[in-house]
Amino acid sequence: MGHVRLVPSIFFHIYLWPLICGEDYQAIADPKSKTCRAMHKYATELVSRYKDDTNILAWELGNEIFLAADLNMAGRDAPGPGVMLSPTTKTKLTVNDTLTTATILKFYREMTALIRQVDPNHLITSGDAGPRPTSVSLRENFPKAVWTQDTLRQNLASLLSSQPEPLDLISIHHYGSLTENDERENIGTASSLEALRCRIRCIHAARSPAFIGELGNTKPTLQDDREGEYVRAAIDVIEAEGASLAAIWVWHFPLQPIHNVTADSHPALLKRVAEFNAKHSVP
Repeated sequence: MGHVRLVPSIFFHIYLWPLICGEDYQAIADPKSKTCRAMHKYATELVSRYKDDTNILAWELGNEIFLAADLNMAGRDAPGPGVMLSPTTKTKLTVNDTLTTATILKFYREMTALIRQVDPNHLITSGDAGPRPTSVSLRENFPKAVWTQDTLRQNLASLLSSQPEPLDLISIHHYGSLTENDERENIGTASSLEALRCRIRCIHAARSPAFIGELGNTKPTLQDDREGEYVRAAIDVIEAEGASLAAIWVWHFPLQPIHNVTADSHPALLKRVAEFNAKHSVP
């Protein structure tokens, strides 16, 4: 594969595991559960098999797990049989299917420690997008759902506390717009680009590398922004702030047309990426 490096997402959809095992979602952090034992076995086998593969850059635990933090799942519809390979017959979720902040942090600490025992040489990241911009009110008012917007300071504090040691890389996913006021990325009074800059600086202040695992547009989408103006501006911020790794969502993936980027569809963006890589990548 030459210069290509991979960051495999070990568990990806975290809900798959308790659904397969017929348990509540909180079982991911219960060492006595079938779910936890299955996840430990899978992680051990996968990491053991590929830990010496030179294409592996780092390990990722899952995809945006912390976005589920403190969302009360009681009464919500459960995935039907066959969804995500689930054999479950449960039709409604309960409060025990809520991944509280405490549950997720316990899972991160214990799973990272397990992987570190198997592979001491590769970095480990959560694969998170970052906390919701309402993280504080959701956590403090659980099980009641209160959606009060964080201040910038609150959200940055939640970002650091959501990524506990021994995780090596602090992961965020970032989407934004130069023209739209998007509350998902415009945190407090900070614009999308300002929020990105603050997040990177916060991560570096914690002496961690910053990993932007997804980077893209909100409105207009990349499908409608053939110049990739926002993403190019975000790359300028990433370069100026010295983030360690960033990946555009998504390269040559037609199943997500609103995000899909190819050399033909976004030549200006690909030119900017090539310039960045030529300047900063390690041969």
